[in-house]
Amino acid sequence: MSNSFKVVTKLVVVVSCWLLTASALAQEKLDKIYVGVAGLSGALAHAFIPKDSGLYEKYGLDVELIFFQGGTQAIQATLAGGVQMVVTTGPEIITARVAGGDITMIAGYMNTLPYSIVAAK
Repeated sequence: MSNSFKVVTKLVVVVSCWLLTASALAQEKLDKIYVGVAGLSGALAHAFIPKDSGLYEKYGLDVELIFFQGGTQAIQATLAGGVQMVVTTGPEIITARVAGGDITMIAGYMNTLPYSIVAAK
C-alpha cells in the first residue's frame, strides 16, 4: 500500500469515529422540567410559544407544561414539588411568601394589576 492510501484510510477512520461520537452526543437525553402555567390565556403565551416552536428542545430541555385553573393552584403544586417552576402573576407569589411558603419570584411579566375602579358619583 502506498503512504497516501494509508493516510487517507486513517483520515476516513478518524472522521468516521468523530461523526459517530458527535451523533451519539446529539442524541443525549434532554433534561425533563415540569412547568406550571396558571391558566390558558394570551397573557401567558410566553410559556407555550417556545414549546410549540421547539426552542426548549434546542437548548436541551424537555419541558412539559402543566395547566392549572389559576395561580393559587399553580403555586400549591410548586410548593408541593409537583412542578419545578410556575408561570403566574406576582400577587400569588406574595400571598404564598406571607403565608410562609418557600418560593421566589425570578421575573415578572405583569407587575401591576390591570384593573381600574369605576364608580358612579
